[in-house]
Amino acid sequence: VSVVLGQFDDAISITLAVVIVSTVAFVQEYRSEQSLAELTKLIPPRCTALRDGKLDDIEARELVPGDIVVLETGDRVPADCRLLA
Repeated sequence: VSVVLGQFDDAISITLAVVIVSTVAFVQEYRSEQSLAELTKLIPPRCTALRDGKLDDIEARELVPGDIVVLETGDRVPADCRLLA
């Protein structure tokens, strides 16, 4: 609108402000995603396993041969395993 009215200094100021705000928002979002990725590396992977006839929530490093891992949507596969249908 400012360009159509011939107010080029206002148009440049508004455009510059939008670019600065967008850049700051992008940098903050990028940094927060990187921080979250680093934090998830610190959390040991856990899984739900059928052990002795009951479901237990255990750390993946505690899995032993014979445990049956119960997978749900969004779960990470915690170890090498055979898939049962």
